[in-house]
Amino acid sequence: MSSPSADPFGIRPLVIGRNDTDTGPEWVVASESVVIDSLGFTLVRDVAPGEAILFDEAGNFFSRQCAAAPVLSPCIFEHVYLARPDSLMDGVSVYEARLRMGEQLADKIGRQYRNLDIDVVIPVPDTSRPSALQLATRLA
Repeated sequence: MSSPSADPFGIRPLVIGRNDTDTGPEWVVASESVVIDSLGFTLVRDVAPGEAILFDEAGNFFSRQCAAAPVLSPCIFEHVYLARPDSLMDGVSVYEARLRMGEQLADKIGRQYRNLDIDVVIPVPDTSRPSALQLATRLA
């Protein structure tokens, strides 16, 4: 039996995948949806904040909310630095989120620093390339 659970704030992502076989369902739990895709499983859903999940030996799936007042408050570093760009977290594409971050930063620079003449946008770290691309495009 396996029983992973999410913390009550959903700080770190956790997803469930399923593969139906002739002998019954197979399950996988991972921190990123891309793992589920690469194994040929179907993404079922995210594990909710404070939720415990259990799979028995017969392949049955059980879940239970274990936190009194769960709140989805994910770590922003998952979207910015840690997650692969082809992952989904809470139904949101990491790549698309990074693009939107660049757009919002460009809008903020446009409002607060109109007098700047920006020549170069450098993505550091490498995971910021989509954000830097959108930032540079909007500022051009």
